[in-house]
Amino acid sequence: MRTKEVWAVGLAIAASFQGSAGASDSEAQELPALGAGISIPALIAAGAAAAAALAGRGDGAEASGESSPPRTRSYDSPADFQTSEFGAQQGLRMVRADTLYYNGHERWYVGQAANPAAGTGIGVKIAVADTGINAREAGTGGAIAIDVAASYDYVGNRAGSAADDYGHGTHVAGIIAAPKNSAGMHGLAYNASLVNLKVGNSSGTITASDEQRADMMARAARAGAMILNNSWASGSAVTSFTAEQVQPSMPRMIEASRAYVASGGVVVFAAGNAGALQPAVEAGLPHLIGGIQPGWLAVVAVDGSGRLASYSNRCGVAAAWCLAAPGGAPDNGLYSMQNNGGYASMYGTSMAAPHAAGALGALKSMFPNLSYVQLRERLLHTANRSGMYADPATYGHGLMDLAAASSPVGGVAVPTGSSANGPTAPVSETQVELQAGALRALRMQGAVLVVDNYQRAPFWVPARTFFRETTPRLVERQWASLRTARGRRVERDGAFRFSHSAELNNVVSADLATYRLGFSKGAGGEAALGSHLELAWVPHLAAPAVDSVALGYASRFGGMRIGLLGSMPALQATSERTLESSSLGSRKALGMVAQQRAGGTTYGVSLAFADDIERPIGIATSGAFALGDNHALSSGSFVEQVIGEATTLSASLEVSRHRLQSNGALSAPGYAMSAASFGARTLLGSKTMLSASLKREWSGNEAAHLQVPLTINEAGEIGSVAYALPYDELVGRTALTLRLDHQLTSTMDLRAALTHERYGFGVSLTGIAVLLEIAH
Repeated sequence: MRTKEVWAVGLAIAASFQGSAGASDSEAQELPALGAGISIPALIAAGAAAAAALAGRGDGAEASGESSPPRTRSYDSPADFQTSEFGAQQGLRMVRADTLYYNGHERWYVGQAANPAAGTGIGVKIAVADTGINAREAGTGGAIAIDVAASYDYVGNRAGSAADDYGHGTHVAGIIAAPKNSAGMHGLAYNASLVNLKVGNSSGTITASDEQRADMMARAARAGAMILNNSWASGSAVTSFTAEQVQPSMPRMIEASRAYVASGGVVVFAAGNAGALQPAVEAGLPHLIGGIQPGWLAVVAVDGSGRLASYSNRCGVAAAWCLAAPGGAPDNGLYSMQNNGGYASMYGTSMAAPHAAGALGALKSMFPNLSYVQLRERLLHTANRSGMYADPATYGHGLMDLAAASSPVGGVAVPTGSSANGPTAPVSETQVELQAGALRALRMQGAVLVVDNYQRAPFWVPARTFFRETTPRLVERQWASLRTARGRRVERDGAFRFSHSAELNNVVSADLATYRLGFSKGAGGEAALGSHLELAWVPHLAAPAVDSVALGYASRFGGMRIGLLGSMPALQATSERTLESSSLGSRKALGMVAQQRAGGTTYGVSLAFADDIERPIGIATSGAFALGDNHALSSGSFVEQVIGEATTLSASLEVSRHRLQSNGALSAPGYAMSAASFGARTLLGSKTMLSASLKREWSGNEAAHLQVPLTINEAGEIGSVAYALPYDELVGRTALTLRLDHQLTSTMDLRAALTHERYGFGVSLTGIAVLLEIAH
């Protein structure tokens, strides 16, 4: 066998993508898949630029609707939230509230979060049981938002929002919700509204009775304030009492606490300022009373260095429902609003508790589908428990960390049902590979809703995390085709036949008694094996022209030749080794051909079956959008006519019927696909062959429907945007090829091809390839 040296040149001379995303001829546009260690800043950095390039990134649920204007990013990093107001309240930096705000804003920018201020407490009510609230900042005119109708003064026993004649309540309220207005300081949940429940008098003494404390919980619940901050505590440690002693002293409060927690509320209590090993009785109440721990949160204080403040009680027996937050130091308290309209510094676990209450409100505005009890669990689960914070007796679950709480926990997944609590698929395994031009033609939204694996908290990632576009590698396929000698030269050695196409396929066959057996391996091997078996045509369904292995059999029965050919994908990836653009990709297939020859005419019929089709509707899907089992059955007919000694004409028609198993996210009804081909080749002298072929694949009007999760409500119900994927756009293809084969010398062949291909979504390609083959 002669060795060959191949010189090849080629170019795409008119690659035009009407309505495509502009992928190059040699690469697919995609983003890396996201795994378990994802953080929101990294997620955004990976995909925001690509997402912004997508058309149709609106809020609507109709894929065919008008696009909304692109959203404008106002912040580029957490540092942009570190204003003078932010820095004035030292605790915000310690709990990493800047990253919380940035994550909330970016969720809106990239995805479909309801508000650009998600993560700031917007739309959330927090009840504050304290000495009243003076809501207005005298110097700016700004004010904390107060739900006056839901507020109550238990000191004066009158409805409405009571003034603070001591100062403690206003300071606490400012840490939670002081407005962000470029003056003074701002609260952690600066867009939240407060229910003002006055339970302390002008000397700072809590005067509310057991009955009034019970009423304030019921009142908060009726107002929808499912976070209740209590920056007060008795002077005695919880371990100083027994359940039998506590129960008679606060029976109504205990009953109301159980009801409040059962309705989904979270009660936040300061641990106390006695510097004791155990928290005060209110913060540690679940230690003595059952039925309230899931909605109870005790908070100890750390000073400016991050260590437990000298005055703070420890978590002790409350470690399971306790965490640490900034409370300030005796010589340098935390800066917040004062009841005279100005600002003041105060310290204590009273200042630590509102950080936790504000954090719950901020997270609720970010994760509407999570309950307040779940958000409490999230704060505890994501707290920083490294280093010194690993001591649960002191710090409980650790130091509150809002960067961690506002980021995905345990990785993210794609919901595949109608609820966030339903089935999901891993992000890393979810992909949809579409043809170039599809994303723009479908007006694909710019984001996809995902949920974390811890609590199904919602996040959004750019659509290109999952959706990629590929453009057929036209010139590469032309070169591959040119390496296959026209006429499919077969070398013989007795009963054996061999053929070899460099870097493409190898075929061997043998005559055994009255039949012939053959084997092929490589791209386009089925067609070459068909030539060995003296079959004029091989069904398209059984010959994917990608890297595969195949077995063949042929024999004569009477005057008819019968051939069988079975193929399956090779172990190698198929994307690089392909002879023609196949909308269906690799597959397992079995084909049968029956042909008759009469004079210069060969005609016949075919039957083929295929399953495990790589791209059953012309696109590759996996994970959340994966299709289940698929199979197809085709019937075909063909004719080949030899005219004289120089010209051969051929034609074929094959109709395949596809059946697919859909899932919830991608519904794909069965469809019929037709493939017709016409070919002609003629010899021009003894050394030159000119050939032409026209191939057309098309389908009917059916369409697959892709449901992409996009929105989520407080009940965890997921709203999806539906995209219709017309089969004719996905599998339709027209290809016209002109080819010239010329023998320059006995050892040198010149081959050239001009190909024009048109696909769905307005994509067309034209390419020229030239190959010079020198045999030694």
